Amino acid sequence: ASFEWIMQELFKSDRLLETNNFELLGKTGHGMAGAGTSYGFDALSNLGDRLVKAARARNVELLVRLKAEFDDYMARLVVKYM
Repeated sequence: ASFEWIMQELFKSDRLLETNNFELLGKTGHGMAGAGTSYGFDALSNLGDRLVKAARARNVELLVRLKAEFDDYMARLVVKYM
């Protein structure tokens, strides 16, 4: 999965949570973990791993907290192109 696709899916994750789409949340988390590792975003990768586990457990409360962590991370992220 591309980094852009992962970001698009995560921005839609509120809808995924509302519809309890645990399968797509888990796939998105898996892709996020891989993309985070590939692009050097270790915190994003860790968040993706935790998202996968929460989706497998169908832990809505944790998924909501992880989405808030993601939103906070993205608000603070500064990407510099070289």
